Amino acid sequence: MQRKPPRTSWESWIEAQIRVFQEEGAFDNLPGAGKPLPNLDQEYDPLRQSSVALRSHDLPDARSPVAQAAVKSPRLDKRIGK
Repeated sequence: MQRKPPRTSWESWIEAQIRVFQEEGAFDNLPGAGKPLPNLDQEYDPLRQSSVALRSHDLPDARSPVAQAAVKSPRLDKRIGK
């Protein structure tokens, strides 16, 4: 990966990088291509999203024990005003 040239906007540089990768076929045949994104009908939850990302890479859950308990306990949500 190359560094952004001076006096080039980030947007221009990123768009150029994407164009090169598209021409090289780097985005062809990606897993899930042409399929809808999962869980689009669910409300956004950053804790769930991070947990899913960690699990997809076989990494342990990095959330704090309190955050993990909040996800597992609907009663705790009521107590903290969620």
